[in-house]
Amino acid sequence: MTETTLDTRLAELDRKVNANGSTPRDALMAQLEALAADYRTAGLAVPQRLNDLEHFLEDDAVEDQFDNMPL
Repeated sequence: MTETTLDTRLAELDRKVNANGSTPRDALMAQLEALAADYRTAGLAVPQRLNDLEHFLEDDAVEDQFDNMPL
């Protein structure tokens, strides 16, 4: 894959993550992980934005665990 193709996929995933739409978080995480693997396979560095999106979704998942915790 070319870097342009990968960057286009990253932009699409960025929009999905920020849209808070109907795509489940687990599906988005799987897509981000696959995209990171594709960057590495192509011999390219994984963009910081992709790492930032992964961290955002991980933090969101942790926060959700505490939302339902009884006090």
